[in-house]
Amino acid sequence: MSLTHKAFILVLLNYWQIFTSKCTLGTDTRCCVPTNFRCKMDVTGGFLTNDGPHYVDSQMSLYFDYVTERTRTETAVTLPNGATFTHTEIADFAKHKVLKVDGNHCVESHMNATIQEQCISADATLMSSGYIGSPENPLNIQTWRYSIPGTDIVNYRMLTETSPGNCIPVLQAEHGFLNGAYSSMAYTISDVHLDDAPAALFDSPPHICRKP
Repeated sequence: MSLTHKAFILVLLNYWQIFTSKCTLGTDTRCCVPTNFRCKMDVTGGFLTNDGPHYVDSQMSLYFDYVTERTRTETAVTLPNGATFTHTEIADFAKHKVLKVDGNHCVESHMNATIQEQCISADATLMSSGYIGSPENPLNIQTWRYSIPGTDIVNYRMLTETSPGNCIPVLQAEHGFLNGAYSSMAYTISDVHLDDAPAALFDSPPHICRKP
């Protein structure tokens, strides 16, 4: 991975725009992602601090529920000695808390973040609209650009429309400064299943979570 994460994101965006902007579908509908879904997500990128670059390259299971404003991620972690475990994070945006669970160890902390908007916001700019794949079996892609409120982070959200006003996330890329560190990340979405994130998945674990 290049040390220049911003360049990585720009190359990635150019790649998508090459394949989507040349074959426009002529639509710019502001769509909404499903209320409840689960998927696989590949996370690639990193951030720069005074200690130097820190890289991120992982795959996780992602669960989303907009009704209760909660998300859950599960990431398989392999230690240097070969031991493995699952790291789970449950974010409750309505209650402004996040639970980080490793086996029987759980830590609860406060967060100020808000859940990502379910629908493309009115201030988002359509960067390209087209398709990837062959004309006989195309996957339509819309790329929207917007800034995350309260930050200088620029976000590129790429979705495929399944019906008028409804869409599925495909890829998301973002770059900017977060908590004083420059960050550049890309999130690739696959294996999306609708209405397949049961409420129990977002509940607190049976053991008590301590607060730092």
